[in-house]
Amino acid sequence: MRAGLVASTDLLPERHPPAAHGGAQAFDLTTAAAFAAAARGGAAAACVLVVAGVLRGHALDGDALEAAERTLGALGAAAVSGAPAAAA
Repeated sequence: MRAGLVASTDLLPERHPPAAHGGAQAFDLTTAAAFAAAARGGAAAACVLVVAGVLRGHALDGDALEAAERTLGALGAAAVSGAPAAAA
């Protein structure tokens, strides 16, 4: 796991190079839209993100992606229920 700048955009990174997004290390094509919808509806919003693949380089295999999805599901369930998330 590592931290890095993520660009949330509706522009495909294949057509808009990373330099156009302030040096982002990853791209997310849905979070900005979800935050905008929440803001329009007056709802709170939060995001956790797993980068499953990259433009040129390593991508998560099926088992790693499934484990990450389970972790995100537990975090999401804890967030909406107010209960602490169980350690993975």
